[in-house]
Amino acid sequence: MARILLMGNAQAGQGKLAFALTGQVCASQGASQRAMALSYCGPFVITPSEFLENRRFYHALIAEAARCTTVFMLQNALSPTSPYPPGFARMFNRPVVGVIPHALSPHANPELAARFLRLAGASRIEQICVAHPETLAPLQEFLS
Repeated sequence: MARILLMGNAQAGQGKLAFALTGQVCASQGASQRAMALSYCGPFVITPSEFLENRRFYHALIAEAARCTTVFMLQNALSPTSPYPPGFARMFNRPVVGVIPHALSPHANPELAARFLRLAGASRIEQICVAHPETLAPLQEFLS
């Protein structure tokens, strides 16, 4: 069975993406809840945003990615900045897919988000919107 590591900064939508792809409610999902530790939701491993925002926790991302088959880096299309340093994906010995949530939002800038993800080293980039299930189809192949 595939295991997929989901990482992103706060409000990137890791829990919503896991719910949209699996239909399972995750422990970290809620109106005001944030993941404070690794959470597992079906095939997904959801990391807290602090693991990405603080370099001291990069070792936890590397260790957990070693147990997964794929890494999804989420870059919010509504964010003007990126949490990923250049070449960030090279530290994982796994396929890294850049995922751009909120891509269909009226104030979104998916081109900027894609540029951030390419700079970080994502090998493939997918634009999604959890409100439109047809945009999730390219990510379904990673669940098998």
